[in-house]
Amino acid sequence: MSAWNEGYTTDVQYTSFFHAEIAPSHIAFAALMAGQRAPDLSGAFSYCELGSGQGVTLNAIAALHPQARFWGFDFNPAQIANAARLADRAGLGNVQFRDWSFAQALDNEAQLPRFDVIALHGILSWVSEQNREEIVRFIDRTLKPGGIVYASYNTQPGWAQMAPFRQLAREHYLRHPGRSDLHVPSILAFADAFTEIGAAYFKANPVVEKRLEAMRKQPAAYLAHEFLNTHWEAFYVTDIARQMAGARLDYMTSATLIENVAVASLPPGVTAMLADHMPDDRLWQELAKDFACNKMFRRDLYVRGLNPLSATDHAAMLGELRLALAVPREAVKLAFQGPVGEAGGAAAVYDPILDRLAKGAASFGELIAVTPGKDRAKTLQAVTLLVHSKQVLPVADKVDGKAARVLNIVLTAAQFAGESYGVVVAPKARTALQVSGDELMLLGGLLAGRKTAAEAAGHAVERLAANGRAPQQEGKALKGEAAVAFLTGRFAPLMEAKLGVWKDLGII
Repeated sequence: MSAWNEGYTTDVQYTSFFHAEIAPSHIAFAALMAGQRAPDLSGAFSYCELGSGQGVTLNAIAALHPQARFWGFDFNPAQIANAARLADRAGLGNVQFRDWSFAQALDNEAQLPRFDVIALHGILSWVSEQNREEIVRFIDRTLKPGGIVYASYNTQPGWAQMAPFRQLAREHYLRHPGRSDLHVPSILAFADAFTEIGAAYFKANPVVEKRLEAMRKQPAAYLAHEFLNTHWEAFYVTDIARQMAGARLDYMTSATLIENVAVASLPPGVTAMLADHMPDDRLWQELAKDFACNKMFRRDLYVRGLNPLSATDHAAMLGELRLALAVPREAVKLAFQGPVGEAGGAAAVYDPILDRLAKGAASFGELIAVTPGKDRAKTLQAVTLLVHSKQVLPVADKVDGKAARVLNIVLTAAQFAGESYGVVVAPKARTALQVSGDELMLLGGLLAGRKTAAEAAGHAVERLAANGRAPQQEGKALKGEAAVAFLTGRFAPLMEAKLGVWKDLGII
């Protein structure tokens, strides 16, 4: 009889994180930019996340869409308990969590709604073939016609050099029993020692050392989940497309927005070359682009019934699109990280768009009007890359922000208690923003009615003390006026930089 975890790492929980690409607002934006029809994800819709982990993402988007219904399934009971606890603390009645395996979700599909969106982040590469088959059957039975599936996974050919190291790490772990995350440092130390003595594998694959160096910055729990599961596989995009075809799905577009802008995501000459090689075969084009970029990870959107928008409908929907800055104007960087490095934006195109957004939210039409030559294509490209970099976000003017405000109060309270989720939800943008601990504490004060940085600092000192904590300066705990002065000095510049953006996004 196999273990209940079916070879998946469960001795340490997966990290808490908000995955912006699976937010309904992001999915709808990606579909619109691709000229494809998506379900209406602004009102009453049904959403499912398979492998919902700690539930941070699902709880956030549930708070942002109070009219919609959300389901999260994860067979790790500890993670589901944490997800449900966060939902309860925030009073979210429109999200349900179940500690179901994919087989159990299939068995219980009769009690589930038909879903507009099914999301799988970080699942397909780390489960068995049987589990992948069960996922496809679940999608086939529960996804609505026109519904969208988000699927992310490790990708070939980018993993060709790293995959042998994964095998080495897994076998090393099997020979040294113990908690998986605690074993990660010894695996990395072994790799260092092996490199130093000149092991041919590391010599022949110098990219491995560079990628391991980047991975060292990740939490050990993340590396344990990435490398130490029984099942691990990197797929070609065509492999996943064939599996999704079993649920009558077609590839729509990439949820990594920059990958849909050829000039920013492909080496020079690739676009022209591919135009001469089966240009109408979309999956061949995606596979070839993966080779051109040596892609390691994909975030794909599939749809049950590919349905391109007519030119009239596309123009009308773009006309309804509104956008706002998500960072201060002076902080915007015209450097966009893509699969082959950094792509730059021309200031002559971007500056007028950003200057207009600095005055407040604007429609897509208003942004075209300020783009040099009123060039629609250049505006589309600029907006896509700005949203990709999370410096600009699509926004809605009329939102119900009550549930989001309650969740933000819960998230700030957790920060004072020593549990940092690292996000706040932005009602008008219908997504969450990554924030620092100081920003969470400042926001906690503002949500509690404090008006100045000093008042917010006093509030933070009181809340920290109530939890047996205090601000730290060079390892020393501060109290009283010293603590308030210290935090005031940290909060004041944050308040100057963030207050306007937080108001524009409906956070305060």
